[in-house]
Amino acid sequence: MSAVEESPLRRALTALSWLVAVGIWLWLAFTLPSQVVVHLGSAGARLGSKWWLLCGIAAVLALFALIPWLVGVLLRRTADPALLNLPDAEFWLAPTHRQETLRRIRGGLAGILGVTAVFLLAVVAAVVRTDPGNPAPVTTGITLASVVVVALLVAWALWWRRTFRRRSTG
Repeated sequence: MSAVEESPLRRALTALSWLVAVGIWLWLAFTLPSQVVVHLGSAGARLGSKWWLLCGIAAVLALFALIPWLVGVLLRRTADPALLNLPDAEFWLAPTHRQETLRRIRGGLAGILGVTAVFLLAVVAAVVRTDPGNPAPVTTGITLASVVVVALLVAWALWWRRTFRRRSTG
C-alpha cells in the first residue's frame, strides 16, 4: 500500500465509530424515561426533558459530521500555508498535493470526531442513567472511558504527525 492510499481498516473503524454513536443515540431515544438526569453538579442531579437532550445530542453529532466537510471547503478556497498548522504546509498546499492533503485531513477528522462522538454519548448515557440520589458510581465509568479516549487521541496525534511528515514524490 502506498503512502497516498487510505487504510481500509481506518475507514472501517471510522464508519464503525459513527454507527456506534448513532446506535447509542437510538438506544437512548427508545429506552429513556421522559425525564432524565441532564446535569451532575455540586448541588446534585438536575432532571430535564429527554427530547431536549436528544435534540442537543443530534445537533452536536450533525456538527461533528459537518466539520470535515467545512474544513475541506475552507482548505479548497485558500492557499495560505499560515492557516494550516502542519509541517511543510507549503508542500501540502501545493496544487500537486492539495487533493491528497484534503483527503487525509478530512479522513483524520472524521475518525477522531467519530471516536469523540462515541465518548460523549457514552458519558451522556452514563449520566442520564444515574440515580439522582447517588451520582457517585458514574464517575468510575467516565474515568475509564476518558483514559481510553485520551489514548486514542494520542494515537491519532501520532498518526497525524507521521502522515504529514512523509512527503510524496511529485
